[in-house]
Amino acid sequence: MSVKIRLRGAIIRNLMWKKAPYYICPYYNDRIICHPSFAAWMVREPWEPESRRYLEDHVREGDICIDVGAGVGHYTILFSRLVGTNGVVYAFEPDPFMFQMLRANIRLNDLQNVILSRCAIGDYDGEMSFYVSSGGQSSLLPMRGLRSIIQIRVMTIDSLNISPVDWVKIDTEGTEADVLRGMKATLTKNNPRLLIEFIPENGPVDELLAELEGWNIKGLDHNILCEKEREKKA
Repeated sequence: MSVKIRLRGAIIRNLMWKKAPYYICPYYNDRIICHPSFAAWMVREPWEPESRRYLEDHVREGDICIDVGAGVGHYTILFSRLVGTNGVVYAFEPDPFMFQMLRANIRLNDLQNVILSRCAIGDYDGEMSFYVSSGGQSSLLPMRGLRSIIQIRVMTIDSLNISPVDWVKIDTEGTEADVLRGMKATLTKNNPRLLIEFIPENGPVDELLAELEGWNIKGLDHNILCEKEREKKA
């Protein structure tokens, strides 16, 4: 069953999917399936415009990108368009409901250069409890709006042996420092640029900043851009 509704001038389709409403709404030149709360917000204002503009100006054709905590795919879709057919995007999302929307969005926009994995990224390889929230902010840390607790697979970026790596986006609702600790070898070998969600109330800021010692940090929207000097590609 689907119903078209109008929200602030934009046509959005209400999907009765998993007995809950989800929407297909415009996302720049693409479309995206998302939770109603995100749909209303996205129609009202652009999604993290400073971060998007920076990536549009600096991500190159053929780049290799990692999206940790991909959610429904806002940055996965953007990276995919920017890196083109010669690039690859690795997207990781442990929330089972968000992952279904992520996978659907990849199919909806016919993206052929995205590799998806339903697992969490952290500082060790194994299993861990994952706190699923009702508002899309699920995490390895207990969060508000808890809906359920499930066991999920956790991996480090280093264990995946992805190389080269040009960009890493991290949005893990408070465990960003763990992700960095699990990719020290990847950072040393590849020196990628990092785009990390930075919301102090979500987690231990001191741990995150300690892991970023020596990096140049710039604020963009609710994120921080972290980079070091890099050799230019030929």
